[in-house]
Amino acid sequence: MLSSDEGGARPDVIMITVDRDITSVRTAMKLGAVGYLVKLFGSADLAERLTAYRELQYRADALGKAPRTDQADVDALFSAARPPAVPRVPSKGHSGPTFALLHQVLRAAPDALSAAQAAELTGVSRATAQRYFSYLVREGMVRLELRYGTTGRPEHLYRSVR
Repeated sequence: MLSSDEGGARPDVIMITVDRDITSVRTAMKLGAVGYLVKLFGSADLAERLTAYRELQYRADALGKAPRTDQADVDALFSAARPPAVPRVPSKGHSGPTFALLHQVLRAAPDALSAAQAAELTGVSRATAQRYFSYLVREGMVRLELRYGTTGRPEHLYRSVR
C-alpha cells in the first residue's frame, strides 16, 4: 500500500480505461496509479500487468527487510510495475511463448542464470536457451554477465534488466 499525503493508506490501482489521452494518463500517474491498461485488451495483457504488480510487491517486501538499498535495488523496484518487454513478434525461428517462458524464468530468479540452469528450469534445451538469451541480450532485455573460473572459457550468465 502507498500512503497518501493525508497520512492515510490508499490502495494501489491499475487503471483499466478507454481513456487514451495524455491528460488522463498523466493524471493517473500523479495520483499514484501503478499501471494503466487501455481497453480493449486481451487476457494476456491483463495477466502481464498483474504479474508485474505481484513482482513489484515481492521486491518491495524484500527491500523493506533490508537496512538500506542501492541504486540497482531502487531501479529494479521502479521498473517492476512494468510488464516484461517480450517481443510480440519474435524474429524468424523464435517462438513468442518460448521467449516469454525464458524471460519470466530470468525475472523470477534471485541471481543470474546460465543457459543450462534456465534449460533445466523450463524444459527447453541448453542450446535453445542460449539462442533465445543471445537474442534477448541484443534486444537489451537481458544483460550478459561473465563469470571467470580458473581455466577454460568464462561462464555466460544472464540477468533480466528489470
